[in-house]
Amino acid sequence: IHLELSADFLGDITGDLLIKSETKEQIRESIKMLKPIDQEIMYLRYYYDLNLNEIALILNLNHNTVRTKHVRAKEKIYKHVLYSESSLEIAAATLKKKEG
Repeated sequence: IHLELSADFLGDITGDLLIKSETKEQIRESIKMLKPIDQEIMYLRYYYDLNLNEIALILNLNHNTVRTKHVRAKEKIYKHVLYSESSLEIAAATLKKKEG
């Protein structure tokens, strides 16, 4: 199953980063690295467009627990995407120096 990320999620996660297909793929890969419960929260929120109250009911969790897990998962994804973007830029600059 291929689910499309919502624009809301992309805006939340990437902030000022240019949204490229590579960035979307990095976000998808980042979600896969999360704990299963955090993955489920992110999928329900951004692929199925459920709010945190609905997610709390579905997962039988306290709303504050869902909110905390949601915020922390977004931070982890953002850091992973930002690190990946930085790594790619450094690698490209290094390669360019070697070629030049």
